[in-house]
Amino acid sequence: MDTEAQDTSNSANFIIVPDDLTQLYLEHAQGLIASLVKKFDKELTVEYINNKILNRDYTMIAIMDMQEIRYLMLTNIFTFPTGYKILNVPHSMGRNPHNYAEQIMEGVMKVAKVAGCSQIRGKGVRPGFAKILKTYGWKTHRPSMIIEVI
Repeated sequence: MDTEAQDTSNSANFIIVPDDLTQLYLEHAQGLIASLVKKFDKELTVEYINNKILNRDYTMIAIMDMQEIRYLMLTNIFTFPTGYKILNVPHSMGRNPHNYAEQIMEGVMKVAKVAGCSQIRGKGVRPGFAKILKTYGWKTHRPSMIIEVI
């Protein structure tokens, strides 16, 4: 899926990374992926994320500013047994997502519509960014809770 859209408010744009360019974009995204893995040091590895992308388990949506990836979202489609489809955003990474809120919304909406999804879901959204997403119509749904096994 090859899509690019320009935002007139700043120079950033979103790109749904097409299959034939995945390797190139993946090379440029290694710093962002490493920062994600650092936050989830017990759960993820760079190799795991890279393999999920290369095996097409994740689609990359890159927010670009000139030639640099400023924000990266990894998405996948989940189809429930009832046939209900959602676009899942299990991982996103980059600094100052509020600077790219319009591009983020445009990118995930485009992917979801093309894939025939009825909903978009993201987990672990930071409280400050959650406030911004709510202005676009997002709402809190079944927050996760965890406890360490002792």
